[in-house]
Amino acid sequence: GYSMFGIGIGVLIFGYWRLFKWNRERRRLQIEDLEARIALLPLLYAEQDRRTLRLLKENLEEEAKIMKDVPGWKVGESVYNSDRWTTPTVEELFNLRPEEEYLRAKYGFQWYV
Repeated sequence: GYSMFGIGIGVLIFGYWRLFKWNRERRRLQIEDLEARIALLPLLYAEQDRRTLRLLKENLEEEAKIMKDVPGWKVGESVYNSDRWTTPTVEELFNLRPEEEYLRAKYGFQWYV
């Protein structure tokens, strides 16, 4: 009787020890993943900014083609009354592009559409 009780307590203690050890390891791995994400954020933001600037440049070229016959039109003139940079919306970036490209940028890839 006492030996079975002792074995049960031993197994219980061993199980808790393994559980605590695994939780520590899992927490360490989560911290490592978080640090990797934080390290990659500047690169991802730079890629997004580069993509945005490329789209803006292409939009300005298209705007110059479309509005070349309009007198007094200044290509790329800001519609805002401020000199601060405002991040363009998806509609502004993809206004002169095919509708499929706009929908993909706005809603992402969806199988059911």
